[in-house]
Amino acid sequence: MGASSSSLIDLKDNAYLKRFISTDPIGTNDPFWNQFLSFSFVVPVTCSDARLLEETVSEMVHDFSLNNLVSGNFRSLLVVFLRRANELVSSLKIEPQDQDGSLSSMFIWQLQNALFILRCITKFLIENGGEDNFLMQILADPNKGKGEESRVDILLDELLETLMLLGVYVPVRPLSYGLHLEMLNSLMVLLSVQMYSKKPAMASAVYHCVNNGRCSNLAVLFTRRLFQHFLDQEPCPPHLLNPSDDQNSRSLIGGIFSGLLNIMTIGYASKRTSNSVALPAGVSSALLATKSVLILLILTNHCSHDRVVNNPYRLAVFSCADVQEEKQLLPGHTDDAVFFIDFNKLYKAFCDPSNNDETTLLLYLVLHRNAHFREFVLSRTDVDLLVSPILKVIYSASKSSSHHVYMALIILLILSEDQFFSSCVHQLKVKSPPWYQERSFSEIRFGSLLVLVIIRTIQFNITRMRDKYLHTNCLAALANMSAQFDDLHPYVCQRLVGLFEALSKKHTKLLEQGRQISRLNEDEEDMPESENNQDMTIVEEVMRMVLEIMNSCLSEALPKNPHLIYTMLYKRDVFQLYRTHPNLNDLIQNVETVLAFFSSKLEFEDRHISPQQVTQIIETGLKQFPKDRLKKFPELKFRYVEEEEPEEFFVPYVWTLVYHSSGLYWAPERIQVFQPPQELPL
Repeated sequence: MGASSSSLIDLKDNAYLKRFISTDPIGTNDPFWNQFLSFSFVVPVTCSDARLLEETVSEMVHDFSLNNLVSGNFRSLLVVFLRRANELVSSLKIEPQDQDGSLSSMFIWQLQNALFILRCITKFLIENGGEDNFLMQILADPNKGKGEESRVDILLDELLETLMLLGVYVPVRPLSYGLHLEMLNSLMVLLSVQMYSKKPAMASAVYHCVNNGRCSNLAVLFTRRLFQHFLDQEPCPPHLLNPSDDQNSRSLIGGIFSGLLNIMTIGYASKRTSNSVALPAGVSSALLATKSVLILLILTNHCSHDRVVNNPYRLAVFSCADVQEEKQLLPGHTDDAVFFIDFNKLYKAFCDPSNNDETTLLLYLVLHRNAHFREFVLSRTDVDLLVSPILKVIYSASKSSSHHVYMALIILLILSEDQFFSSCVHQLKVKSPPWYQERSFSEIRFGSLLVLVIIRTIQFNITRMRDKYLHTNCLAALANMSAQFDDLHPYVCQRLVGLFEALSKKHTKLLEQGRQISRLNEDEEDMPESENNQDMTIVEEVMRMVLEIMNSCLSEALPKNPHLIYTMLYKRDVFQLYRTHPNLNDLIQNVETVLAFFSSKLEFEDRHISPQQVTQIIETGLKQFPKDRLKKFPELKFRYVEEEEPEEFFVPYVWTLVYHSSGLYWAPERIQVFQPPQELPL
């Protein structure tokens, strides 16, 4: 480090680094800092490279943590960073119209380097001693007098506020992109105190400052900026990316001199020499957008139900509105929105077919809790663009994480609560999507495709996963849409009736197994409920729900679904088995009424009548069918209700996403909030 270029191999012999690590105190005004922070280094963007860096410097950081208690150099570097960062923010506030003129390449470069070193040290301290260890190291100051114990709260508060100020006021340019990345990485590391602790977030000094401190006044501006990064999907400048090289340990510092040139020329050198940059496998070029979404999820899902503190970031996410609403406000009038963003761009960002777990979770949050965005989505007639990526996740349930599938299903359930949505999806015609492998359709109504994917998921779940939560949400979404089923595709009708048939076969099998168990245990008394009885109960519950869905369609949408009648007639024997079943006979009654009516229409026809002719007879009969013959059942309406303690699910889930997608390396053996997998992320 210092003015000359450094490498991982040279770090231990670097004179500037040796002095910083030593017990020698360095004053905040010492010229040392200008030299120390003038190094060129390609910051790792993958977990594997980040791990290599941490393993290389771990011994030095460990020595620093011991010596810092004497030198106080951690605090000195923090003060240097805070002073320089606030100078930059102040200059941008004074001349907001000349933001590019206020950005000095050397100043930004050194500021980013200072923050990078602070972040590396902070991460080590938190992982190896928790939040208390980090706070103790901030306090270390050889010049500190007595009575200054509370200074740690002020420094921590100022650090968090300064990070957010940089995020809000520094424009995103090729020169400043790296500073924004480092700001988000540093904030993520500070917030990671929760990942290494079982205490609630509000017991943490970091989270207390985030929600109650000075930075909470920036919650609206900072949240808006994070959303803007997600909307813009700004690609990372070439000079900040460096392809991994597995053959040597210099991959992290490859291209040092070109990197320095790019920094000093605001990235234009790379643009002149190369049109594209080879990214490491699995790494998105929109690094700023990826990390912004993760920070949004962390800030929004912690301290979500605290009775003392009203999480300002959560409130901002749930209250933002469309810029079009802002334009329609009359002068002098206000709106309940805390800020405005472009919902059209947000919608398109959520429609990206390459979206991942974190994007789906963010969609869930704004769809479920932001009334403005939910109304915006439900008013659109191109909902297939939004729902198709969600269906792909559900369709690929065996390849997706269970949490991702749950969130996708809940999004569908929320959407299905709206009658216009349930009707609209059946008016949209789409081509067979490439991810649907079972059958190819030249054209299919999107509503039929939606129903088809849900039915497939139910069948897959019952035969393999046996997750009651999953099939309950699937059935609830189908039930909500059932009254609006319109011209269901023949294949979809076959799969719907086939679902009931498969359940019937499973029910018969379980019934026989139950009889055998009863014969074997007839002499036993006080036998506990067997697994067979539990399975029987679940199967009957699903069978009843499927019959309720069919009843709803027959009662409300019979004239629009001739193919369903055709399929039910073909499989009439399956329904007749349950005429007298105590839990199903009331629902079978309507099915039998409909099938008897249409059977009578076909009774006197030629036995060799074609399928097309049968369909024509059914379509004619649909106009004549007396609906008053059907028994009335309560309208099927299910609403999604979030759990009373949502943090028990969302906090571990969010940190799992951070672990996999942040590009940082997190020591798996020290994580407390979830059980990390054995394989490391990219």
